[in-house]
Amino acid sequence: ELTIIEQSVLELIPRGFERKIKVPDICSIIDLDERDVKAVIQMLRAKGVPIVSVRGYEGGMFIATNEDERTIGLQAFRNQFKSMINKQKQWVSSYLNMGKLS
Repeated sequence: ELTIIEQSVLELIPRGFERKIKVPDICSIIDLDERDVKAVIQMLRAKGVPIVSVRGYEGGMFIATNEDERTIGLQAFRNQFKSMINKQKQWVSSYLNMGKLS
């Protein structure tokens, strides 16, 4: 069972890779801030809705309608995860090197 807000956000997310929507566009339509919209999207994903996010100029969100679209979403997530791991390694390295600067 979806809440009214979840249903409102879900109705705005198009089906298929060719018709993406960006979070700011959802925000302007339903008058929620980005943090709230992103939280609703996470709740929808937790409920099994295959919402895919693609970054970049041509990016946006859509509901995967086939395996190829699901794979696009998984690859985007893997890339984001790798980037986060690299940032974490850089942070740990810079933190450990701070002691050598004194």
